Amino acid sequence: MKNGLISREEAKELLEELFLKIITHNIRPFSGYTSAYVQRYEGSMPVTMGGLTEDGKDATNELSFLMLEAAACSKTTMNFFVRLHMNSPEMLYKAVADLHYHGVSSVAVINDDVSIRALTKRGFSRQDANAFCLTGCVDMISEGKTGHEGFSAMPLCRILDMTLRNGNSQTLIGTLSNVGVKTGDPDTFKSFNELVDAFIKQASFQMKIVVDATHIRDKCFAEKFPAPHISAFIQGCFENKRDVVHGGGIYTLEGILMLNSIANVVDSLYIIKKLIFDKRLFTFAELIQAIDNNFEGHDRILSLIENVEGKWGNGNSESDEIASRITKGIFDETYKYKTFNKGFYAPYINSMTSHTYDGRIAVATPDGRKAGKPYAPSCGPYNVDKNGVTGVLRSVAAIDFSEVLGCAVNIKVHPSAIGATEETQKKWISLIKTYFSLGGEQLQPTIVSTETLRAAQKKS
Repeated sequence: MKNGLISREEAKELLEELFLKIITHNIRPFSGYTSAYVQRYEGSMPVTMGGLTEDGKDATNELSFLMLEAAACSKTTMNFFVRLHMNSPEMLYKAVADLHYHGVSSVAVINDDVSIRALTKRGFSRQDANAFCLTGCVDMISEGKTGHEGFSAMPLCRILDMTLRNGNSQTLIGTLSNVGVKTGDPDTFKSFNELVDAFIKQASFQMKIVVDATHIRDKCFAEKFPAPHISAFIQGCFENKRDVVHGGGIYTLEGILMLNSIANVVDSLYIIKKLIFDKRLFTFAELIQAIDNNFEGHDRILSLIENVEGKWGNGNSESDEIASRITKGIFDETYKYKTFNKGFYAPYINSMTSHTYDGRIAVATPDGRKAGKPYAPSCGPYNVDKNGVTGVLRSVAAIDFSEVLGCAVNIKVHPSAIGATEETQKKWISLIKTYFSLGGEQLQPTIVSTETLRAAQKKS
């Protein structure tokens, strides 16, 4: 462009073609049955822009803005991440806000300050953390230096169910006995703190199972499934004379997904605290009976649950503190272990679409969620009462994301709240900045009106 060999429009068109090319590497149509439960297409690797250079300077440039314009025009089924930090230019915020206002929901924003702290805590050098990019859905890595990256999951509501049943787990087809550790009959607990401690103990037991399983898996890959083509593109493998499956990359990690769901677990614990420990309106035995009957014939208990105010996602300090406490307890456990290839474990909070199909085969939960209903997605709340997006983001930010190497915070907002005028656009930018200053890590808004969704239903 400097030399006049290509125009700005031609450069943008090339980027649009690039984005269309990127999505072709990972589009896999599922069967009709599977697509009823999960996304029909996998999508592809996200594109990262903005952020910092390796030496910590703002990396925003003309290409950042061209890529944003190309993202809006190409209409690709992929994600774009704009890294924002305290020195990001205001023009970048405005460009993102303008795309959001016009319904480009594929552009997410991520908080550099929190993300870089999270990466360095886990062992990434400051230089590599400064220049991080996103892979998969929302997963932070050092580009070209992260070799083996596996993922496992911990279904949180099932862990809570094991806690309430002293190590057993209830399913839609019966009870699974002794799948968890014996933490005691909850009706014998003298305080809410005992219940929380039992839940974290149960989660710790499940994490050890995850660690043992990943060691078996990674040993199998190391012995039977080398990846020389991938290894050729990962720094460290040549120098270490090791394949990525032997830990040849500079960084090796295992992500443990906190699934299904932080919101339902926090609300359940909050309900139990208020109605069983504080007010003593029913017992654990009565609550479990109500759950096992999907609240049928237990209208009193269900009504009490539904009328409790201050559930997570409303900026209530009490439920926010529960979210902070239980996540910290689980996050701390990840530091105790090393992967088979001497890498590290790190938490992620991203349910993808599993909250839908996992919820459809799961029993009811103490927060009033009925059996067969989806859980809350990723970092999203479930029982939002009346405090709007500011309440949601205050609650989400109660989690210590400096321990998390990837999360999804999806919110739905009407276009009029984003940028119909310069004044509303400034408010939207201020909301993002404030949320990030509180410790939020990521935000992906879906900007659409009810009228548009209804019109889409009619024409589908």
